Amino acid sequence: MLSNEANMFRDLLLQMKHSDHPPQSVEEIRVMTDSVSDFSPVPDGVVITEAEIQGVVVEYIDPLNRSGKNVILYFHGGGYSAGSLKSHRSLGARLALASESKVVMADYRLAPENPFPAALEDSLKVYLGLLSNGVDPQNIVIGGDSAGGGLSLATEVAIRDGGHSLPGKSFLFSPWTDLTASGDSLRLRNDIDPMLDAKGMKPAIQIYLNGADASDHRASPLLGDLSGLPPHLVFVGTDEILFDDSFRLIEKFHDCNVEATLEVGEGLWHVWPSFPMPEADLALERVGEFILG
Repeated sequence: MLSNEANMFRDLLLQMKHSDHPPQSVEEIRVMTDSVSDFSPVPDGVVITEAEIQGVVVEYIDPLNRSGKNVILYFHGGGYSAGSLKSHRSLGARLALASESKVVMADYRLAPENPFPAALEDSLKVYLGLLSNGVDPQNIVIGGDSAGGGLSLATEVAIRDGGHSLPGKSFLFSPWTDLTASGDSLRLRNDIDPMLDAKGMKPAIQIYLNGADASDHRASPLLGDLSGLPPHLVFVGTDEILFDDSFRLIEKFHDCNVEATLEVGEGLWHVWPSFPMPEADLALERVGEFILG
């Protein structure tokens, strides 16, 4: 049974999904995405500072309860054209507190101003910048949600293919791993998804790819070689159209002999661990255990 808070957010998402005046332009979508910060204030107990790594703006979110050398490199979602440090600051702070780890939130370039592969170029710059700054790769945990989850995975593959040292672990919230939109859940779960609509995926894909091949593994890492990657913890909701992007990812990991665990939120939706509700608190605790264990 969902908590009262989860039911409240589900009702709110349904109202937004079926609104008579949904956001149309990229700018309207960006404003709406940033507005989620109004529902989730940044908790006490963290220090936030802005900096640059290899020319990419980042926020360091340092918890007062930090207990070790772990660093979470986090990539926000938003369909590669929205999302920001503002929209995900609260989630970053809650992750920092739950894992007792410093979070580095990357403000990678967005489409359509900077289409594929700009986001991947930036994510790789930040990771290699952390290594140049003396951070042990085994202490780095890469994380992300939705498009940021797909970007996290693509970044890991790029790190491996570039001959660089891989991070120690990775966690993903409802990662968007297949931009060819071949998952059956896009069709089968569209009516029960309170947040996303399958029809809205095609424009987002076109904006990001700008004519590039959707099957390119740098855009759709599910379709590439995932061997040799670090252990992964993946979260997905039963009521989301991108369910298959996570379910098939776990199958692919296992085929490639990568340690991976899938955490399924019954009755929950896209990127549910980011919402301020008890179900999300438990998920972030699970992430903390995964990182600290």
